[in-house]
Amino acid sequence: LSYFHKENWPKEWEDAARRIVFEHWEEYYAPLIETCNSSKKHDDFDLVSNDLGDDFSDVENFGRSSFENVLEAYLNKPTISDEDPIKFWSSRLDPPGTKVSPRGALARMGLDFCSTPATSTDVERLFSHGGLQVTKRRHNLS
Repeated sequence: LSYFHKENWPKEWEDAARRIVFEHWEEYYAPLIETCNSSKKHDDFDLVSNDLGDDFSDVENFGRSSFENVLEAYLNKPTISDEDPIKFWSSRLDPPGTKVSPRGALARMGLDFCSTPATSTDVERLFSHGGLQVTKRRHNLS
């Protein structure tokens, strides 16, 4: 979302994008998170120590020690422009066969967003076909 702010997009657009991201999170990714048993307390989760000292160390531990909103924490962190986003999110996925953590659900969302194609082939095909219909002699269809 920092892109909108940096490029001076209207505040309403920023707010709309934020709302859409949160709605998408609540509908598709938050339900994946497996909560702990009622007998287990939040303190029983293992904290992940991050010795790398990167800007995302707080996000790394977010959701590991509590069920606070990892999406909110991620969106409030500054962006890192020199890292490959696919590599970044892939490294934060939960190991196969384990329960989905808040951090793992956020990583899934990040990968889904990063892997969205820039254009739709169906739309491209439609425009190409339309270009064959409209010629110099047939410029007005009714």
